[in-house]
Amino acid sequence: MMSQKLFLLVFYAVILSLANNSYIYSDQKVTTSKTGISSQQNQANTKFNPSKNVLLIGVETLRADHVSYLGYLRNTTPTLDKLARKGVAFSRAMAASSWTLPAVTSVFTSLYPGVHKTTRTQRRVPENITTITEILKENGYSTAAFVSNPTLDGSCGLSKRFRLYDDFSVRLDTSLNLFENNPLDSQGNYNSMTSEPVNRSAISWLKKNHQKPFFMFVFYYDPHYDYVPPAPFDTTFDPDYKGQIDGSGIIREPRKSTRPAQRDLDHIIALYDGEILYTDGYIAELLEKFKEFGILDDTLVVIFGDHGDEFYERGSTGHGHSLYKELIHIPLILSWPTAMPKNKQIDAIVSQVDIMPTILDYLGIEYDGFMQGGSLRPLIESQKEKLHDTVYAEVSFYNNNHFAAAISKDNKFIFDLNTGDKQLFDLNEDPNEQVNLYKERSANLMPLEADLMQWRTNNNKFANQFGGNEDSNKVELDETRLRELKALGYLQ
Repeated sequence: MMSQKLFLLVFYAVILSLANNSYIYSDQKVTTSKTGISSQQNQANTKFNPSKNVLLIGVETLRADHVSYLGYLRNTTPTLDKLARKGVAFSRAMAASSWTLPAVTSVFTSLYPGVHKTTRTQRRVPENITTITEILKENGYSTAAFVSNPTLDGSCGLSKRFRLYDDFSVRLDTSLNLFENNPLDSQGNYNSMTSEPVNRSAISWLKKNHQKPFFMFVFYYDPHYDYVPPAPFDTTFDPDYKGQIDGSGIIREPRKSTRPAQRDLDHIIALYDGEILYTDGYIAELLEKFKEFGILDDTLVVIFGDHGDEFYERGSTGHGHSLYKELIHIPLILSWPTAMPKNKQIDAIVSQVDIMPTILDYLGIEYDGFMQGGSLRPLIESQKEKLHDTVYAEVSFYNNNHFAAAISKDNKFIFDLNTGDKQLFDLNEDPNEQVNLYKERSANLMPLEADLMQWRTNNNKFANQFGGNEDSNKVELDETRLRELKALGYLQ
């Protein structure tokens, strides 16, 4: 048994070593037109000379109302709280969709899902859509990503232009059980804790590459259901629970649509909070390594939640099936001690599509390709009080549902594209979006509804510029990935 374990450890080390010294894509130059469509050309005397690093951190299934710095009563996010005090926190950031793949793709492209069309598990980012990775690599940045959600594996297209796109370390750790952290019968990372192997790989890469400017993307998965935090995080927020309910099987019937007794539900939420705290500790570990290497102050740090999760607010669990607050209101923090103010909270409505233009703006990189977001810098530097009148979200995933939403400072409009149902919420009087006022106040809604319809029309035009449709970017999934996605509840 020991010799087999040693062999697997050596095998893992060789793979990681090869990955750290090989390119996934060639070094062809990429330039962009004003439509955002990429073309491969040589550029002369246009390369940007980078001097700062970028650390982009995504946290799976992180609701804004479960982070401490935004007012949550439990101390779930001490690291994020500290970073918010050192930088800028946005209290009304919205996800572009309510599940991982389209939301993260919007972060990387500054395009809404209706334009990039990466809206289902069998879809990939079209080749002629430019990502922030391509732009930064073209401008001299070394690029590396460390991801743990199977929906973000290399087949989704986000690996494009990353020198290293590590979607395999977590699989090796959970499938081969190299480090004895997870049960041998676990279903990939579905019931496993993944932050440790993610950090192990990211820190290993950082040790070898921290002396030159880089763009690092790290995606932490562990707040995702099932809610099975390891000790002591399983009892941190509910040590006195004596019941029989745990956080497993939460996405499957009958538990998915059968609300438990309130005491049991409180325990499930406590387990979710335990996973957030567990993940927060690994973010702290990663940031501490940046500090040890003396590069934290020279690094633009951006942390975002990809989407939220539902705890029976609408009668079920999970995500990807609606666009209510609990699924698209996310935390967003930016920190750069030498360039940004400290301890600033901004209440303006912003979106995940604003992350890419903000990073490019602060790095001084000019990009004339098409983006639907805008730089947050004018808000951060108090040059403006708002960036958008309206931000948007869209989801078409579970059971062929299709919803679109427009969110303004005061109102939110949700449109069901399949049934034609319309909902209006007064966010000042009803911040939890419980009372549909559409019939009562439809006259007041007309501008917001018209906004949404025009936005969808424009999205179709923009998508056509990229030649995009949901059939042109299909990918074939292997048996391993199909099994993982079924375990996650993403496929039937």
